[in-house]
Amino acid sequence: MTPDQVQTALIGLASDAIACIERTLRGSIRPNKAQVDCAWRVVQIAQDQEVEVESGEVDELTNVLQLVNP
Repeated sequence: MTPDQVQTALIGLASDAIACIERTLRGSIRPNKAQVDCAWRVVQIAQDQEVEVESGEVDELTNVLQLVNP
């Protein structure tokens, strides 16, 4: 894979990464540390590329984070 293909693939995983983090915070699943770290890294890459994810997912994750860390 070229670097651009890798970048595109990672950006495509942004919604899944947000969902993984959200499920972890809600306690509905218990992924291992490597999975959560990977999810956060994918989100960071997507942010660096200024990729738009569905606003509902971001709003929902923001609400969860506010509940966890007031």
